[in-house]
Amino acid sequence: MNLRLSVFIACVVGFVSISMEIVWFSVIGYLLRGQAGIFGIVLSLVLFGIAFGAKYGYKKVKLGSENITSLISKFLLLTGIINFLAFPLIGWLMTIHEYFAILFIFKIIVISFLVGSIFPLLCHISIPQDEESVGQHTSWIYAGNIVGATTGPLFTGFVLIDHFEISYIITALCAVCILLSILLKWNELGVSFLYSKKSVFMLLSLIIMTACFKDLYSNHYELIHFKTNYNNQKFKYIAENKSGIITVEEDKKGDIFYGGGAYDGRVNIDPENNSNGIDRTYLVAALHPNPEDVLMIGLSTGSWARILSDYSKIKSLTIIEINSNYVELIEKYPEVNTILGDDKVSIIIDDGRRWLRRNTDKKFDLVVMNTTFHFREHITNLVSFEFLKMCQQRLKKDGVMYWNTTHCPDIIYTASNVFSNVTTFKGFVAASDNPFTLDEETKRLSFLEFKRNGSSIFLKNDKTIRLMNRLISAPLDNIRDSILDQNLWLITDDNMASEYKEGVWHKN
Repeated sequence: MNLRLSVFIACVVGFVSISMEIVWFSVIGYLLRGQAGIFGIVLSLVLFGIAFGAKYGYKKVKLGSENITSLISKFLLLTGIINFLAFPLIGWLMTIHEYFAILFIFKIIVISFLVGSIFPLLCHISIPQDEESVGQHTSWIYAGNIVGATTGPLFTGFVLIDHFEISYIITALCAVCILLSILLKWNELGVSFLYSKKSVFMLLSLIIMTACFKDLYSNHYELIHFKTNYNNQKFKYIAENKSGIITVEEDKKGDIFYGGGAYDGRVNIDPENNSNGIDRTYLVAALHPNPEDVLMIGLSTGSWARILSDYSKIKSLTIIEINSNYVELIEKYPEVNTILGDDKVSIIIDDGRRWLRRNTDKKFDLVVMNTTFHFREHITNLVSFEFLKMCQQRLKKDGVMYWNTTHCPDIIYTASNVFSNVTTFKGFVAASDNPFTLDEETKRLSFLEFKRNGSSIFLKNDKTIRLMNRLISAPLDNIRDSILDQNLWLITDDNMASEYKEGVWHKN
């Protein structure tokens, strides 16, 4: 095989292999709801497969019993077929028992093994025996592989995923493997290859793959999401980009959003329904007497944002959301999409922590975060000691921070190490350097400032009045000292305790 073809194959194989790793990380991350450590696990499996594949390729070279070009072609063909079929097949098996998810481990290892074996085989058939050119030829093949492996995550991770569904990307990558396999056989056998049974099989595989992938992948997210509870249900919406996968389940009590497979909230702004614990949003009226400037990190369903926009005391609501697809989904729901045209609402697509670091001049009366589960990957960025100190510096005098602990006591403990006043309400923690001492009449007047269509939300009927009274009487005692007396973890950027401490994988 000539050197140029070898470099080209090495480049394409590098591109495909790392692109597949990006896809695996996205799908398995969704399956495991973003549990901490997924990236490390996927990377370990990939490296394990590549290492054994390289060892196997070396052994095949030493034995010299097979046609190396045919072997590379065979491995590429198998890579395309197995990788294409495995996703929907494992999904269907998981509807029988969720433990079939373990097959993803073997799938990653097998594909990585097949791809990893190609490099030493390429080197063997492309590098002449002349000692003077061995190093140079090896370097060119290696450079081609590195170029492909570098381009793969950049192009797939930042371009393809933003513009195409993952099912399209998987199919395209698998088709590239089969086309490369055909190219190798053509290069080896010439025109006679077209009349062989193998060419018919390869071409047929490619045609079937491109013709049937929509049907095969039409419900792959539903399969791995609902598992044994799958009953032919379909997600109402699916949105994918480099920031994650969002799926939406239709529900009478309010459509449910899942971000990366984890519950993200419901579309509901009715306090009488309260299917999404929306009463926790209204409590902001009892935390600060006049929160004119509010920062909200995380948009999700838009329900929290809509309620805060209905609070007449808020003059400016700045929302930081990393995933732009939430905005596109919110447009589909009339009950919350009014925030998109509200003059006092500013939605910025960015990472919350990065935005705060870049906007040191911004100060707020209230910082609100309906944070995701404490055991998910990267949640440390929003609950660590360092981040809370950053938010503390962005608060005005009497400013309050209010966020979801998802019932993790370590988050409350960390807040107590930053703020002098800490209280809790239904899994949320409110923290400030000033006591929560608003009297009942002040609270009542504040709650009446939640208005929709010109009328106070809490004067709608007896039920909403009772809800308002419960919120007014909710105890907001300072529990800081009692929390600090407990043997809990201080979450820092270094220890990432909420994600990785002992037992965290069992907190589902």
